[in-house]
Amino acid sequence: MEEKEADNRIKEKVKIARKMIKTDSYKTEQQLINELVKLGRGIVEWETSEAGNKEIRDQLGRLEKRATIEQLARGIGHELRNSLGAIKNAAYFLNMALEEPQPEVKEALNILDKNVTRAEEVIRGLIVFNHARLLTLLKADINDIGQNALSRTSMPKNIERDRNPGRDT
Repeated sequence: MEEKEADNRIKEKVKIARKMIKTDSYKTEQQLINELVKLGRGIVEWETSEAGNKEIRDQLGRLEKRATIEQLARGIGHELRNSLGAIKNAAYFLNMALEEPQPEVKEALNILDKNVTRAEEVIRGLIVFNHARLLTLLKADINDIGQNALSRTSMPKNIERDRNPGRDT
């Protein structure tokens, strides 16, 4: 009961402050400051009350559960992506190694590739769903990113890599 009364008092103070700001009904800047200080005290009072502490504990518990699920999803996703990458590379190699594969073999390799891609998208979606993140814009050299990606892949011998694309020598 006491928790609801404290919540209602704070809500009422917030309404008053919002109304004052919207309607310019405060006479002086000092009056507005005084109301905002009262509002701040009410919020501090609420946060230190049992209701505030319970809500904070509940939020913390939810965040901890979410972090655990996210960590588990990332670990599983990492392992699955490694296996899927190996399968996709094997299918690519077979497709390149077979000079004239039978139509059934070519179809099977295409189905394999499409399903691996779909599984990778599902894994990515699960991880993104469990992890709401703030993105930060960074400057990066696209050539360095490409070189890094290429250095982790194996290519057939008949494909040559240009190590300095777009750079003047």
